[in-house]
Parts: sequence; structure tokens; C-alpha cells
Amino acid sequence: MNELGFRTPPQIEALAPRAAGSFYVSLSGEQVGLLSSDLTVVFPINASADAIRTDPVLSRTPAATSGHLVVLDDKTTSDAFSSGSVPGTAAALDRAAPLFARALQR
Repeated sequence: MNELGFRTPPQIEALAPRAAGSFYVSLSGEQVGLLSSDLTVVFPINASADAIRTDPVLSRTPAATSGHLVVLDDKTTSDAFSSGSVPGTAAALDRAAPLFARALQR
């Protein structure tokens, strides 16, 4: 995502040492306020997309209340992003870019 021009907020980067080299960080309900950004993109990993969308804490974040929360619940798109390959990234962008644009127009 960084290569696409997205920047991880410093408050999330600060959690990286706890992630032990992983590509994601875990947030508790108390930390969800750290997701204050123009656009928040969530890949469902250990929860369903519906559970993420209806989470009472996440749904109150600035991004969510502004309609700028995107939950990438399409496995094909998530897998394409995760592949890290040029064709995979291109396919993911073809599918995700319109979702990001719609969310930011709200």
C-alpha cells in the first residue's frame, strides 16, 4: 500500500515493534481511535467483514463516520494484494481503486 502512495499513520507505525516483523498490527478496542485517517482500509483476517463493519467501536472512528472505511471482503482482491507480484497488484488495483475513490467522495 505504501508503494501506491498510502502512508501508514505514525501512531500505527509506532505499534510495529510489537508486530514482530508481521505485515499487520493488532488493535484492541481501546486503540481503534488510532485509525484516524482520510481513508482506512481493512483486510479481514481473523474476523468476518460483517463483524468488522458492524463493530461498535470501529464504526465510530472518524473514517467510518465519514464513510471512508473500506473493508476489502473480496478474497480475490485480498489475495491479489497479498501476492506482492506485479500482476497481482495490478489486478488488486483494478478492483480496489474504485472502492477507494467512492469512499473518499463521500
